[in-house]
Amino acid sequence: MAEETQVQEPQQTQVENTPVKADPTPQEHLIPKSRFDEVNTKYKEVQGQLDQLLAEREQQEKQA
Repeated sequence: MAEETQVQEPQQTQVENTPVKADPTPQEHLIPKSRFDEVNTKYKEVQGQLDQLLAEREQQEKQA
């Protein structure tokens, strides 16, 4: 009688994918809208001044 050998395939383990729950409280602290508007307005003013100074410098370099 011939012996038969059975080849067993390795069993694959199934890993449960647990959904990550969103934290109800944000980790970043939000700033009040009024403070954001204040800082944003100042930023825009300073950016305008910088653009103006850079334009003036560029004109001076062209003239020289």
